[in-house]
Amino acid sequence: MGLLQRFGWLAPLQLGIGFAAGGVYMISQGLAAKKEVRAALVAEQIISSAESRIPRALVQDAETAAAQAEVIRTHSLRETEGKTFAQIPRGDPMRDYYLHAVTLRTALGLAIMGFKISDLVVGMGAFMTATGAALVMIAPAMRAANREEPD
Repeated sequence: MGLLQRFGWLAPLQLGIGFAAGGVYMISQGLAAKKEVRAALVAEQIISSAESRIPRALVQDAETAAAQAEVIRTHSLRETEGKTFAQIPRGDPMRDYYLHAVTLRTALGLAIMGFKISDLVVGMGAFMTATGAALVMIAPAMRAANREEPD
């Protein structure tokens, strides 16, 4: 029996342990990122507008941030008569108003993106952990199969 046949089962075992460890690390980092984004939003103490689809709620997650961003967009377009920043003439005070609204929406959008990316990292970590666990479980079966083969 060659070395590859005798010790070939070690490769999936090592790979599985590596995948599982990497997956656990990704899950922990994704959850930490989500906690950091939530803490930054909560620190701003933004309360969603009464007109929001989630009225009078502390903006602390992707849903409340998106709801408040929608309200800001609606207000800014109403105040500028449907004009965007590029369509408002220079020197018009509504241009500054619209720019402030865009800045707020962008900040909320970044928070939404942070939540979604952290969810993606957690999901990928769970997938890696499951893949690693499967490889670790396959290794003993490979070892047993190699022992049963005649030399």
